[in-house]
Amino acid sequence: MEISIEMIALLGIFFGVLGRTYFPYLKKLGEYKAETMGTGKVSYTFNFDIKFILTAVFSGIVTTIFIFPIFVFPEDATFLNTFIASFIFAWGTNDVVNNIAH
Repeated sequence: MEISIEMIALLGIFFGVLGRTYFPYLKKLGEYKAETMGTGKVSYTFNFDIKFILTAVFSGIVTTIFIFPIFVFPEDATFLNTFIASFIFAWGTNDVVNNIAH
């Protein structure tokens, strides 16, 4: 079974948006745990805000519909080239949307 270039691009978009949304959350979670470790007190409540899910969905749609179709696949496009390009497109679009929305 062969996976099409378009499917690889969609996977790259999905993982780019997911990574841009989830990695900052993990960083904040680590900072929160380091801050409260050993103190026995909680300085603030920490949870995942739903607005990040909404901006992730929005930027995934924007990347899929508007941004990525501009990209022209080379004739010899490989799995890795396509995945990395779509990942970077999605990461960047999600970063811009997050900076504007928050």
